[in-house]
Amino acid sequence: DINFNIIANNYEPISLKFNKNQIIDRICTELKIEPTTVPKATLYKADNNILWNVYFPYQLDKENIQSPLFNLNVEANAATGEILDKEKVNVSTYLDHGHILDYMPNELLVYKQENIENGIPHESLWTYSLKNDTKKKLYTTKHTIKSSLISPDGKYISLIESDESKSDVFLIDRAENLTIKITPTNNLHGKLMKWKDKNSLYLVDVNNDKSTLYLYNVSKKAFNIVMHLDKIVESFDVLGDKIIFTEHDEYLINKNIYLVEKDDKLNLIGKGFKPILFDDKHIIYLENLEEKNLNRLQVYNIEKNAITDTFSCNILDFYRLDDNNLLFIENLNLNNQFNFGKYNVKDKSSTAISQINSNKLYYNQKENKAYISLTIPTKEKNVYNIYSIDLSKVNSNTN
Repeated sequence: DINFNIIANNYEPISLKFNKNQIIDRICTELKIEPTTVPKATLYKADNNILWNVYFPYQLDKENIQSPLFNLNVEANAATGEILDKEKVNVSTYLDHGHILDYMPNELLVYKQENIENGIPHESLWTYSLKNDTKKKLYTTKHTIKSSLISPDGKYISLIESDESKSDVFLIDRAENLTIKITPTNNLHGKLMKWKDKNSLYLVDVNNDKSTLYLYNVSKKAFNIVMHLDKIVESFDVLGDKIIFTEHDEYLINKNIYLVEKDDKLNLIGKGFKPILFDDKHIIYLENLEEKNLNRLQVYNIEKNAITDTFSCNILDFYRLDDNNLLFIENLNLNNQFNFGKYNVKDKSSTAISQINSNKLYYNQKENKAYISLTIPTKEKNVYNIYSIDLSKVNSNTN
């Protein structure tokens, strides 16, 4: 059979006085806005008029610190450039100033603040309850708070602080408002930590080119040495009796990734970074492809000793979301715009959730919100604030 494509020629092309770039420039000039993300422009016809609908996501209102992020929809005439309608939708809610360090899903944020009083800099650790919108100061120090983690049951918060010569580890009992120093004796280089369960905290101490892995028992208030390594541990994760870690190499993005099980034998499973033990069967990590300038997600099956899936979006960060899914943030290579979504490890499928203007976020599935730390530039200084993003408002304006 012979098929013909019939192309109509009984039409005249429409000449637009304002093309996409011109209408965006006109809107920005007239409304006095400086786009912080890439606008999306759509051309359509209504009542014999050719119109532009221009969507500006995640714009920044520096004068409105309490709710600085807004989405803007503008309707304009493509022939005259006249702005016919505009709608501004605030999408952010101010929680406090600071940097988010950890998140207990739907329950709690842990964050730090940096302040100067009487010319003396100090840092403080805070919690923000997502259930009743209350905040509480837990700890203050003149040193640097490097990291902080919530125990699985939410009863304790661990933190590592450091100065130029040493690091210390602290445990905060939230119910008793009690902070105790738990640094192992004669070990002053605590670098990494991870909760194994509600009663056990792993700590990695790095000294020169060697690392020591400790396990702290909360009930017994005691450390035990788990293993010594002739390697510098850069990152690690734990699940049950399994430990995964990357070996530091200052010259490589993709580093050796080792799995340690009950026999304490080091098994090299691949090269990459940011590995996590997703479950008993799967290790997930990022692999950088230098020639393509992207990070792809690798799913390694422990039982099969092989990579069983590859997710090739340009992933900046990810974490375990629930028993089946992880949350990922994708670099769009656009000005301050990122996609984030869910990747189902078992089904090997992905689902887009929304766009965001931060390369790090914490996601509340129950309320369809995201929590981000955002830098607000002002004339005097940069202000570091924490915001809740209403994703239902964001997504309702993306059509």
